Amino acid sequence: MRRIRILLLAGLAALLTLGVLAPGAGAATFRADPNNTEVYGYVIGYGGVGRSYWQKNLTGASVWLHDFTTGKPILMDSTDGFGSFDFAVNLKTQTNKKGEFFVSPTHYFRSTAEIHSHPGHAVNHVFKCQVLPTILTGKVINKKTRKPVAKAKVQILNWDVYTDAKGVYQVQVTLKPNTIYKAWVDKAGFKRTKKRVKSLPTATDKVRTLNFQIVKAN
Repeated sequence: MRRIRILLLAGLAALLTLGVLAPGAGAATFRADPNNTEVYGYVIGYGGVGRSYWQKNLTGASVWLHDFTTGKPILMDSTDGFGSFDFAVNLKTQTNKKGEFFVSPTHYFRSTAEIHSHPGHAVNHVFKCQVLPTILTGKVINKKTRKPVAKAKVQILNWDVYTDAKGVYQVQVTLKPNTIYKAWVDKAGFKRTKKRVKSLPTATDKVRTLNFQIVKAN
């Protein structure tokens, strides 16, 4: 038993030497400087309504501090595989002893937070970022006659819209980025038709085209 205990202690010492069990840089810095405020939390993306509502932890999202002393943003940390971040910062140097932090993940609206200086203490904050909309537009036509179909219902999740007299529709939806969804077209006298569409949220003035060809029901 003594031999096993010695081996275990030796292994633990080796891990500490290699830094495997060493505390993170943020924690070390936090303890080293009593003026620091530790800031930790998560970055969460969300979208949808009702039963289609969703949220997910965002990995690789950068957390920035708008440094009022220089007027430039400073990268504080990036979220890990669980969407969490943790860093230490001296907010006494900022105007009114508070910091303006923000995250701006790809495909999501920017989220900001104002955090006051709490030297020697930790502050928790969760950034919640709404996904940018996916705007779908297109035309529904009769596959045989090639004529537009008016008042056809185009549906994706909980959102639906009807085509105008020219068979044209447009719908704005908040979908998970890079996710495959099904879009449907319903019209009395026609077969229900579906298509797969990959959501690619972009700036609100961008649109994606998704056209449908439907056939008469037997």
